[in-house]
Amino acid sequence: MIAAGAIALSSLSVVAHANRLRAFTPADIPNDVSVPPTDPVVGVGRDREEEQDMSEKSPKVTDPVCGMTVDPAKAAASIEHAGRTYYFCSKHCAATFAAKPESFASAAVS
Repeated sequence: MIAAGAIALSSLSVVAHANRLRAFTPADIPNDVSVPPTDPVVGVGRDREEEQDMSEKSPKVTDPVCGMTVDPAKAAASIEHAGRTYYFCSKHCAATFAAKPESFASAAVS
């Protein structure tokens, strides 16, 4: 009931505004308006600093358990197995690897 009344008042409001706009006449734009010329500003070139490739700074390896990409400097854990160091995204992945290293070491590619 209240919603129907709100919709009816909204409709009346829309009709009233439409009638008011129908009677509106905008002011004429004078013919003698002049716009001062401006010089375009265009910046061409590059920054003086050279671009740096982030991939060269931090080598990434793959966690052999979950396959996530890991930065060795920020790895949660690392385990050495068969003369190779493996890096892990979490201690959980490291514990899973430690339980059965031979099943993950053969599948690991990094």
